[in-house]
Amino acid sequence: MGFFDFLSSLFGGGAKMALTLVSDRVPEGGILSGTATLTGAPKDVTVTDVKVKLLYVHVEKQDDSPMPKIDTRVLIDQTIATNVDLPSGAEKTFDFTLTIPPGTEATAHNVSYTVMVTADIPSMKDPSAKKDLTVVEGSGDGDNPGLTADKLFARWPALRGTEAQPLRDALRDMRWKHSEGDAENDLTVAEPVLLKLMKSHDSAEVRQAAFEVWAGIVSEHLRTEHVTVMGEMLQTAGDDSEVLKAIIGAMGPTMDLGGDKLVIPFLQHESPKVRLAAVNTLDWGRGNTVRRDALLAAADGEADREVRGKLVNALGDYKDHPPVLEKIIEIVSNEDTAEVVKESLSALALVWTQDGDAWERVAPLYAKARNHKDPEVRKAYVNWIRWPAMKTDQSAAIQELLQDGDDSVAESMAFEFCNLLRDKKLPQHAAYAELCKATITGGRSDKIKSRALGALDEFMTPVEVAAIYREILAGGDTSQDLQWGMVQGIKFTTSPELKQVLLEMSESEYSRVARAAKDAYEADYS
Repeated sequence: MGFFDFLSSLFGGGAKMALTLVSDRVPEGGILSGTATLTGAPKDVTVTDVKVKLLYVHVEKQDDSPMPKIDTRVLIDQTIATNVDLPSGAEKTFDFTLTIPPGTEATAHNVSYTVMVTADIPSMKDPSAKKDLTVVEGSGDGDNPGLTADKLFARWPALRGTEAQPLRDALRDMRWKHSEGDAENDLTVAEPVLLKLMKSHDSAEVRQAAFEVWAGIVSEHLRTEHVTVMGEMLQTAGDDSEVLKAIIGAMGPTMDLGGDKLVIPFLQHESPKVRLAAVNTLDWGRGNTVRRDALLAAADGEADREVRGKLVNALGDYKDHPPVLEKIIEIVSNEDTAEVVKESLSALALVWTQDGDAWERVAPLYAKARNHKDPEVRKAYVNWIRWPAMKTDQSAAIQELLQDGDDSVAESMAFEFCNLLRDKKLPQHAAYAELCKATITGGRSDKIKSRALGALDEFMTPVEVAAIYREILAGGDTSQDLQWGMVQGIKFTTSPELKQVLLEMSESEYSRVARAAKDAYEADYS
């Protein structure tokens, strides 16, 4: 190398190295993955080798000396490329995947790690780059090191390769396996592999599947860098609505870490599926004025009725803000779509608890749901009936619903007695109790009767409930549905009177009922 070439290499004219780590936090026994990028010098050269090293430094104070004891070691020294032709100004990338040795000491105030990549170029200053690495404790213990990199690849061999179908199958299998409290199923070790697949695999399906597994792992210990990764994924997803929906859907836990700012623009996406995912995700967490205003603005121009319904539901968290309450009332007053009316019930429920007369403005919207042509909306009203019951007598509405032409609505109303009568302070509690009793002893269908049975102990003593049960059984010709409902109504009892009824029902002619009654009789809930 000539003198001027030497000076050129010293002052920026030589080859250059850059290092990117897939993750800068890796558990001991885990996977260190990254990319070394080498940019050519002003002339063509041949690179003898490219190496990755993991450097360990341990600093320990010494009692007998002012100087600390410093232990420096190279834990990994691996060649990742040899004899590489590097044309002038060209760029070469070298991916690497290494395993942090099991038992490696975790990063601490006196323990640090550095990843370094170097290229050996004859007659030229060797370019290098380095990054700090945090090694965290694995999920296992001395006897069981948990899921190490070797175990991960043994369990899902496809992770070593690049073929799309085997990877999709492996990632689908991993999707629900992660458990931070279970050493063998703590998939934290897989995070670098998943990040690499998310960012660089050719298949959108693989990238999406890898993201879903990764999001499940990091959701338990989210950091701002995870939010950054999610933002990058949103940018690279392009117009693929399925991928966008999956990414946005997994971002709920990041809402209070700045993730909401990344999701808000997707309220205007052309795909209603993506807009729906954005609304649902923005409904996570504590909420703030930025989210509130974004949802409020989106409600003005939303054409899809399902998205509109979810917008109404999400805006319900901000109904103390007068413009939001006005917007919800405006939307629901002006349309009759099942999706919107049904969602309005939960959005407006707490208005019934507030002081003042705002509930009077909400009451017609609840009446709209109660009389809606779609039975699913009427059932939704049943689930929220205890809220208007705080202010107005719902006896007539309850009787109507018990006579509903759709059996599922009537059965839902009968079952709702259990929740309705739990609140002893309801103004019409005694009247609702009589309606419940009449439902059980009157001419209703056995399915409707069976749904109401569980509410008896909310207003009757065990002796009285036992008397009702024996009256029903003495009437004869009780169906299996009714007897099954009777057992379910008292199966958790600790009352001796009702335990005796269960014992009697263990002799039922219906084997399923007899078995359930016997099990409930023998169970001890005291």
